[in-house]
Amino acid sequence: MRSGERLNGVQFQDRETVDGIEFPPWPVLAEEALYGIAGEVATAATLNSEADPAAVLATFLTLAGIAFGRTPWIKVADDYHHARLFCGVVGRSARGRKGTSEGPVRKIWEVAELRLGESLSIRPGPMSSGEGLIYAIRDGSGNGDDGVPDKRLLMIEGEFAAPLRAMRREGNTLSAILRTAWDGKTLEPLTKTHPIKATRPHVGIIAHITEAELGTLLSQVDIFNGFANRFLWWCVRRQKLLPLATGLSDADIADFGAALASRVRKSRQVSQIEFTAAARTLYTTAYPRLTEDQDGLYGVVTSRAEVQVIRIALIYACLAASSSIEVEHVQAALAVWNFCDASAKRLFGGIDADPLATRILHILRRGPRSTTELHRELGNHTKQRPLQAVLERLQRDGKVEAVEVETGGRPRTEWRIRPSSAVANNANFAS
Repeated sequence: MRSGERLNGVQFQDRETVDGIEFPPWPVLAEEALYGIAGEVATAATLNSEADPAAVLATFLTLAGIAFGRTPWIKVADDYHHARLFCGVVGRSARGRKGTSEGPVRKIWEVAELRLGESLSIRPGPMSSGEGLIYAIRDGSGNGDDGVPDKRLLMIEGEFAAPLRAMRREGNTLSAILRTAWDGKTLEPLTKTHPIKATRPHVGIIAHITEAELGTLLSQVDIFNGFANRFLWWCVRRQKLLPLATGLSDADIADFGAALASRVRKSRQVSQIEFTAAARTLYTTAYPRLTEDQDGLYGVVTSRAEVQVIRIALIYACLAASSSIEVEHVQAALAVWNFCDASAKRLFGGIDADPLATRILHILRRGPRSTTELHRELGNHTKQRPLQAVLERLQRDGKVEAVEVETGGRPRTEWRIRPSSAVANNANFAS
């Protein structure tokens, strides 16, 4: 794909090669995503900063959604959706300036808080257990503990690797509690001692991590249990070199803070928000693409596309002080989703959904192997027939090829990654 080409409305830059590995192209945020005050903040905050506008936008949308609370909602079928997002902000390296996106948004919210006369619980993490998260917004116990009346909570995980490591520990409930929090259902772990719960939670997450850490720590269990597809994945990187970056001006911070406070007040005057006829038509037109099945882990982590777009559109509507979701709100939400979808393809594309296939592909990325060598490197635990079946399926899918190599005697059959396949362009996940 050449620079300037587009896929699903997302412009891509040239492919890049890092340490000999060719990665899929980097997505560029479409202009439609920079709609309204969210776009103004993302643009202004990065004029004199090294931060990526996409990272600022992710942070602002998530914070605003939690600030709105559960008052504005939209009903689809029998489900009620609130302005609640989980965002994974993924940098190519530790120098991706992921964290610099938080500063301007926090300053804007500080102004808004003063005008609203309230505070929002923003915690830096790291999250280590589900019970710890519940405690931050717990109900009163009736034993002298009045609990936390405000159920709004924004977690900003500067090092998402720590919670991912915690979730790997046996008996850790963090993954299950976060999945329930995204759904907005009562948080109540099954425990015999010190029962604790939080009703009507409204939790948002901004989680920062590098591509390498994500590939190492996000296990296939977390992908298949619905944890990963509750996140919007944003690929971000440093946009320019500014040794003495000045960031947002005080005047801009004051103006944006006042505007955000106004939107929060307005959001509390509405409850159910509905699509206008034109917006409904636009969303309905996009729906088949949003719900289309995709291959591999990429398909798994993007399988909540239709719900994510609804939540994003709701936030854009509230930020516009609108009592309904208009066409421009759906356009903005689709642009955000397209960017996150393209980011997910970069991070997860070409990775097989079958754990055995994933392990085989990881081995073959290091070089060709015979079936016997693969069997040995898999620890001799995989039976010959299942191994052969997976290899044949990967061959049909165009991910590997069988090549006969002359040895001076009986030819040797080697399995190799097909150079032109998506597998060859994604080495993020080790297993």
